[in-house]
Amino acid sequence: MFQYRCFVKPVSIILIILVIEGLLASCQKKEYNIYENILQEIEILQDSFDAALEFQDGHLKQSSGTAVTYYTELPQALELYVELPTKPKEAAATISIHADGIESQQFEIDKKGGQSFDLAQFQGKIVGIELKVEPENAALQWDSLVLRSLKTSDGDQQPDQPPLPPIPDLKNYDVIYLVLDAFHAKHASLYGYDRKTTPFLDELAKEAVVFDNMFANAPYTLASTGVLFTSKFAHEHGLIHEKKRLSPITPTISELLSAKDIPSYLITIHGYLIGDWGLSRGFSKIFKERKYGHGPKGQPATAFDNFEKIYAEEPQHSKFIYIHLGPPHSPYMPPEQFRKFIPDITSEKIEPVNENLHKIDQRKLRINDEQLEYIIGWYDSNVLYADYLAQNMIERLRELGVLERCIVVITSDHGEGLLQHKRMLHGSTVFDEMIHVPFIVRFPKELNVSPRHITHLVSLLDVTPTLAEIFGIEPADFSGKSLLPTIFHDQAINPFIYTEALVYENLRAVRDFKYNSLYAVDKKVL
Repeated sequence: MFQYRCFVKPVSIILIILVIEGLLASCQKKEYNIYENILQEIEILQDSFDAALEFQDGHLKQSSGTAVTYYTELPQALELYVELPTKPKEAAATISIHADGIESQQFEIDKKGGQSFDLAQFQGKIVGIELKVEPENAALQWDSLVLRSLKTSDGDQQPDQPPLPPIPDLKNYDVIYLVLDAFHAKHASLYGYDRKTTPFLDELAKEAVVFDNMFANAPYTLASTGVLFTSKFAHEHGLIHEKKRLSPITPTISELLSAKDIPSYLITIHGYLIGDWGLSRGFSKIFKERKYGHGPKGQPATAFDNFEKIYAEEPQHSKFIYIHLGPPHSPYMPPEQFRKFIPDITSEKIEPVNENLHKIDQRKLRINDEQLEYIIGWYDSNVLYADYLAQNMIERLRELGVLERCIVVITSDHGEGLLQHKRMLHGSTVFDEMIHVPFIVRFPKELNVSPRHITHLVSLLDVTPTLAEIFGIEPADFSGKSLLPTIFHDQAINPFIYTEALVYENLRAVRDFKYNSLYAVDKKVL
């Protein structure tokens, strides 16, 4: 079981998030005793410097002025049963229930004995259950905290929900996975940006599944691609920076595919993917592109010419094709026809080449607001170019007559900072601009997958488990979870997302739908 604790101190309240995965994993389970699980975790809580709970004299006690939140999935209509041995002070203790897309509910704990709270409206959601003791109340003692099946008016428990329909068999389809490097989702018109930076992706969304809350688990290519290929966090797979290597005992998705005789192909311009860092392990064939995402004089990307070679070699066998291209990564210098958002400014123009961008990031070059808007205009133009590359890929697959046998994914490995939090480029923070990435999945039309936006929290950690399920590979020791239940059953799979940046500032972040809580190991909570 994976636990993570995040400490935040808004005003006088200490918030401790203890994440417990797998609660109520099966709808057959009639009851889940939160109280007993807390007792199992109490040793961990007592080791923390801000522990809000303690087990004392045979009872579970919560300190005054604290709030403790537990996250779990509610796969069926349930109620929360709470029991106190003594009556708390008036309005001094509350339980709040919150979930994405549903108005939060708050219940006062105002009497001795048992109380039940109906959570039916949260069915199928990952919820946060917050136990809050106000500062004016003494420490509160909990005798029972139980999730159980909701009782009907005649006192009987509601029957189990009917089984969900099976996820379609996808193992005979190809997976085409396109990475557009350093693409912050908020700079895509697909995600509501005010500039029309992604006209093709906007149209593609009408026949695709779009994840609104996909996050990278590391804000730079080496670590993030390691996460994507292994479903292990950077501190687990070991590829933290250029002097490290991917752990030899951690299998990549291409190695898992190879063990099942499923071919995989790598098409990339990025040296990290084809160097000796371990990211290319297991691929059947590697196509190295010399151009930075485009051909001479801005001609369409040559990378997709390799599709013809691949399909000539493997016309029938299901396969995995991973393409990693440059744009919108710096330098933000797209071909002329895509430079549509660059403003004319009166200040000195600071060109968006790597040397200048690094100087700005390191505060060696100061720029004003007008100069920043100029650079943002170049980045947005590069996003427009990246959108064109995605369009070119889809068109090439259609020309080859294979688009409708492919599951196509278009995404990025990390985002890009443009001084939202005083940093440029990527790798240096774990704020949203460096970890929030687009994620679009187009299925063959014969599968009849409804096009829609999905708001559930997901991360690149979940990609390899998804690919494994698509290709019919038995689950390995993954840290992430398959996205297929989210796509086909609208199931939430992550109560939170964990991200780490271990190469510069040694940063950690946990984000849910409400907060992005950052922690600098060598400094203070940010």
